[in-house]
Amino acid sequence: MLVDITVNGKTVKAVAQPSKQEFLYVFDRVTGKPIWPIVETPVPQGDVPGEWYSPTQPIPTKPPAYGHQGVKLDDLIDFTPALHEER
Repeated sequence: MLVDITVNGKTVKAVAQPSKQEFLYVFDRVTGKPIWPIVETPVPQGDVPGEWYSPTQPIPTKPPAYGHQGVKLDDLIDFTPALHEER
């Protein structure tokens, strides 16, 4: 997406690229540099034989993810106290 955004009171012509991981990567259209830092973050490795997994993924520091990130067991079911005891 081609967008004009305000950063520190200054208008910046930018390009914003959404990802399937629900992150928005935002770059200056003129220089190509990220508007906000993009940090190489350690990620869990898969276990499929013969597959190569990157040890890190680039995660933008801003804006926040626009969707739900990750799922925990408690997100899947509203456990009763009795079910909690069985875990």
